[in-house]
Amino acid sequence: MTHVSIRTVVLFAPLSLAACSAEPPPQSYEPKPVAAAVEAIRDVPVTGTLGGQPFAIAEARVYVDERPEHEKTDIVLSAGASTDHCGDLGPLRATTVWLRRTGAHAPESETVRFAPGDDSPWEAHYEVFQNGNWSGNGHAAALVAMNGTDGRLSVCFGDATGSCVEGTFSARRCPIRIDSLVRGSPALEALPHASQQPSGAPPAAGSARP
Repeated sequence: MTHVSIRTVVLFAPLSLAACSAEPPPQSYEPKPVAAAVEAIRDVPVTGTLGGQPFAIAEARVYVDERPEHEKTDIVLSAGASTDHCGDLGPLRATTVWLRRTGAHAPESETVRFAPGDDSPWEAHYEVFQNGNWSGNGHAAALVAMNGTDGRLSVCFGDATGSCVEGTFSARRCPIRIDSLVRGSPALEALPHASQQPSGAPPAAGSARP
């Protein structure tokens, strides 16, 4: 019995090592450089490419969450729009860029630059629907300049396609879902990762990554 056990270990150990070595290491990408200064950001509505797809802003919104221990501001730049004030953005699969600033009060006048790994209250993320699924990236470097609900943005993401967008936006302030007049609307919570979303299901309006 001891002899058989030793042979089993000897025979299977190389197979296990081969299986592990066959797995490719995870690929990582760094964001492209963003604008060197606010004045260098193009004075046109936000455009660019995300996940290899063209992006052009159609509507921008600001959601300010003032609940204790949940204070944050989400700025949503969407390729979709709504004919109703703060209504659902359409089409349902519109590409979206999310900016989040953690902390109390909306940024009235603020210019900030951040990059992956920075200890910053700001972060950026995008979501795009392609090949039947939602995908996104939050490995971002950005230059953001806010003046009330108007802003200038240059942001790039660390993905295989070198996603970047830049330009200007004027956002509409909307209530978070928990403050919505429509009873039963979901509260403003974390944006699900692509792997957690059902195929074809768009992100909830007024949501963003934690």
